[in-house]
Amino acid sequence: MNTPRTAVGPIKAVIFDMDGLLLDTEGIYSEVTQIVVERYGKTYDWNIKQHIIGRGVQD
Repeated sequence: MNTPRTAVGPIKAVIFDMDGLLLDTEGIYSEVTQIVVERYGKTYDWNIKQHIIGRGVQD
């Protein structure tokens, strides 16, 4: 993994895919969130998720 980048040149840009357009990470996010909330005796399922999809952090 520590291959020198000299063959292709320096990195000039980085793309952050925060809305799932390039990578569909929604399932992973939901699974990890469920693992975290289980530690506190809670559940994160579709009944909760459907009320927060598309909302901002402040909501």
